[in-house]
This record gives sequence, structure tokens and C-alpha cells, in this order.
Amino acid sequence: MGKNKKILFGLWGAVILIAIFFVYIYIQLPTASNSKSKIVHVSFDDVYLCLKDLKDTLRYTSIFQHPFFESLKELHDDYGAVFSLYVYESANDFVITEVPNKFRTEFMENSEWMKFGYHAIKPQFDEKKQTLEFERSLSKVNNSISYWGGEASLAPCLRLHYYFADSSMIHVLKKHQIYRLLGADDRGRKSYNLNQQQSDSLYNQRTYICDSIFYYKTDIRIERMKYFPFELLGLQDKDTIILFTHEWALEGTKNYFNRVKLKQSIKWLNKNNYKFSFLK
Repeated sequence: MGKNKKILFGLWGAVILIAIFFVYIYIQLPTASNSKSKIVHVSFDDVYLCLKDLKDTLRYTSIFQHPFFESLKELHDDYGAVFSLYVYESANDFVITEVPNKFRTEFMENSEWMKFGYHAIKPQFDEKKQTLEFERSLSKVNNSISYWGGEASLAPCLRLHYYFADSSMIHVLKKHQIYRLLGADDRGRKSYNLNQQQSDSLYNQRTYICDSIFYYKTDIRIERMKYFPFELLGLQDKDTIILFTHEWALEGTKNYFNRVKLKQSIKWLNKNNYKFSFLK
């Protein structure tokens, strides 16, 4: 057998193996849910860059002149998507109390599809500091959001930094009328005040109720998706899907494919009759 024929034979063999692999995966996929109440929650963690730009860049006369907010509006207008944005109190040169109320009316007018919620004091995680200063920080962030976005812009469901909250922090959340938390997307990882057994139950059952708090397992992290749309197809028998990414994971040319995966995921969810929800 000539060299060229060997190469061609090897290529055909590889194509056949890949085709068999994808057929096998497809066969293993669950049957799509026929429920009339399928919902999906879409959120962004580590948010601050877009708000910092609104504060620092004087040329903006609308929030939708900013590329990030513009892209969200396009996804809302085209597919009905709604978004929760989880923000830091401070990060680098950003402090949330410095965000002006210049765009308050516009944020309020779009609060039916875009809301903001507390994420953490700052990007650098310090468990002790987060515990001691949590109530002060949460109140400051909520008050700031209400100032520049209106109370209607406050998200009713949160994902806290590193999925961390001890029992005292959970008590504070309930004082602020937060009864829904988005739990870990990693197997074996503890979520908030749940012990390991409870966290494992959350991961396996995808929901868990403890002490009046409703916990949801996070299903998909956009930047970790490798085989779109198989990750979504693997969840198509579920009536609730929790999908998220990070603001930084959508920034710049290096994250182009993350933006594509986000758009295509939202398009798929809309096409498959999922209603976008804040999990109120």
C-alpha cells in the first residue's frame, strides 16, 4: 500500500471512529422533557467591569452603548433571555458606591429582564473577612444597586463567591428576603452551609431545601463547555436548568468562543421551549 493510500485510509478510519463516538453519545442522551413549565436561569459572576466603564467613560448616554449590556439586550430581544448579574462591592479601582445614578431610569425600565445581586466583598476571597463583614457588605451593595438601578433591579436569587456562606450568613440572607441560592457545579464541592452529605444530595438531586433556603445545583459553566450542544442535550429531560459564566470570560478576542457558546445555548433553550426565569 502506497504512502498516500495509508494516510487516506488512516483519515477515513479516524472519521469513522469519531462518527461512531458521536452516534454512541447521541444514543445515550435522555428524551426531551414535555413539561409545560420548563425554566432556565442565566447569570454572570464577578461583575464589575461594565459598571466601572459606565462610571469612568463619560461619552455613554445609554447603558446599551456599552458592548456587554448591548450584547445582553440583543439576546433578550432575539430570544427572550433574562439575566442576573452578581457584583462585587469593590474590585481593583472599582467601588460599587461610586456608580452614578445617571442611568437609573434606563436600568429600571429594563429591570424585568436584567437584575443585579450581591456576589462578594472583593475578588480575593478571605473566608474570615467575608463572614465578619458580610451583612455590612450585602447591605452596601443592595443599597447601591437600589440607588443607581432601582429596587426592581435587585435579583431575588444569588450565587455567592466560592459558594461560601456559613449559618450566620444564611440568617442574614433571610433577613434580606433571599431564600434561593445557586449551588456548586462541581462534584464533591460543598455549597454554602450544607455539609458534605447535603451538598452531594444537591449535586445528585439538583435541588435541596434546608432551613427555608431553596438550593439549586448549577448545571453549566459556559467556559467549561467542550462539546456544544451535547451538554445541553444531556439536560433536556430536566425541567430546570441553571447556566452561568463570568463577566471576564466574555471579554476580548481570546474569549470569542465563550460568547458564541453563550449565544447558541440561549438560542437552543429558547427553541426548546424553556422560559427564562429569575427563580422568584
